[in-house]
Amino acid sequence: MPDLGSLAALTLALAPQLPAAAPGTADTFPAGVRACLQATIPSGIDEVQLKAAGWNAYDIDGDGPPLRIYARGRGPILMTGTGAAAKESGCHVLASRGSTDSLAATVDGITKELGVRPTESGPEATLWIVGDKGVMLAGEEDTKRTGVRATIVPIAEGMK
Repeated sequence: MPDLGSLAALTLALAPQLPAAAPGTADTFPAGVRACLQATIPSGIDEVQLKAAGWNAYDIDGDGPPLRIYARGRGPILMTGTGAAAKESGCHVLASRGSTDSLAATVDGITKELGVRPTESGPEATLWIVGDKGVMLAGEEDTKRTGVRATIVPIAEGMK
């Protein structure tokens, strides 16, 4: 899996090329987190569910393991591995953040979308436990842009 800075840059590069969202489509970061959460299953990623919900898949092959990007409108981008790698890497939600968007507002939006309070929250990351899955949110910043990333993974039985 590429480093997180590369993922944020990829998100920002792809966003202008995506089609506009359909009217009434809630392409928000919290909605993307919910989509990833629902599609993350013990055997990997339920691609049928994502496609049925209107997420279009695009495969990216490069120097590292193959990646699958899901996009719907100009909202967040979902990223997974492919095949067996999807089980190990989980589902990632990536989006750029404008200078007026606060990470605290993103945490509030995800909390409302998931219907559970964070298990842990700090300046670097926020964690929610939803059933048998973990959702970890972190901000991404470099000198030119800011972004936000959530990673959703199943929690192993012994880790709960």
